[in-house]
Amino acid sequence: MDAGESIYNADGWVNANSVRRFSQTSFIRSGHFNHEPSGPVILIMNHYPYISSNLLSPFVPDLSHHKYSLRPSSDTEISRSLHDSIKKFGIITPPLLQYVEDGYIIVSGRRRIKTARLLKLPDIPCSILPADIPLKEKSEYLLVHSRTGAELSVIERAVFFAKVVEELTLAEKISLLPYLGLKPQTYHIIEMRKYLALEEIAINGLHEGWIRPKTGLKLLQLQDRCDREAVVHLIKSFRFGGSKQQKLVNNAIELVRRTRQPFATLIKKWQHGCNDGANKPQQGAALLQMLKEKCSPRLAAAQDQFRQFQQGLQLPKNVTLKHTESFEDDTINLSISFEDNDKLLNTWKDIEKILHSQPVSMLEV
Repeated sequence: MDAGESIYNADGWVNANSVRRFSQTSFIRSGHFNHEPSGPVILIMNHYPYISSNLLSPFVPDLSHHKYSLRPSSDTEISRSLHDSIKKFGIITPPLLQYVEDGYIIVSGRRRIKTARLLKLPDIPCSILPADIPLKEKSEYLLVHSRTGAELSVIERAVFFAKVVEELTLAEKISLLPYLGLKPQTYHIIEMRKYLALEEIAINGLHEGWIRPKTGLKLLQLQDRCDREAVVHLIKSFRFGGSKQQKLVNNAIELVRRTRQPFATLIKKWQHGCNDGANKPQQGAALLQMLKEKCSPRLAAAQDQFRQFQQGLQLPKNVTLKHTESFEDDTINLSISFEDNDKLLNTWKDIEKILHSQPVSMLEV
């Protein structure tokens, strides 16, 4: 245990140096999450009600019980890193189980149990909740235990509020939000549950992190399921980041509104005519440009005309020409960069002559 680590016991957060005996496994007690500790958190198990520990065969817990499983149904693979870690070090953070009349069900730590079975470990340490633990307290244990390795994905959070705590009152659900690092506000719960209305491929993308949460919510503005799936396939295929995801979805929404045609149909026409020899970044850029032109044909034509005008001037490298945003008017901005003050002064007389001989509406130097 390192100096500076914080340990949570029945009296609150204390420094690790003040604790002589502690258990390897620990979790948080309901109602004491008053403030964040300054260092890594160790939570002492044997100082709390509800929870106990035991060594069990990994074949004892019931894997068929999925009430508290937060991951999407498609996320079943055991990572190599988890497999190798348990093989070398054993289970450091014991799975969280609940005792029921005919055995044990898994509250958190399903993958560790499955890995232990694959490795044929004779027994594993488990943290056990009693059969009569209230749902709210069990939910608190579940959230804290589930976040010991990594933060929950937006989908895991959504599943938690849609499935695990559906029997709790709204006030009780809101009181659980701080365990996720969120403010106790109703809209967080409403927003999280929206993600579950998406198709499986989008849900998987949100869970795995290659679809941004903002993109997921924006996708719901596309009414057609096939349109949403088409957008998600494009995001995955071209590996679009956050800003490009937003551009893609916004253009898809606008294009459907303008043409009254399904986006999936429109994109198929483009895919048939695209250059298969181009690399993915080039194809992705071409796609976004094509959608932009279709959504704003006049703007695209004006940009093309300005580009030709700019090329015809054959400007030096230190001179740039820009138009106003969206060609709101005919103003053109000319910018000239200089290495230092002396270079500017040497050229300034020539610039002055031009300014006096022919007025320029705007010149940025």
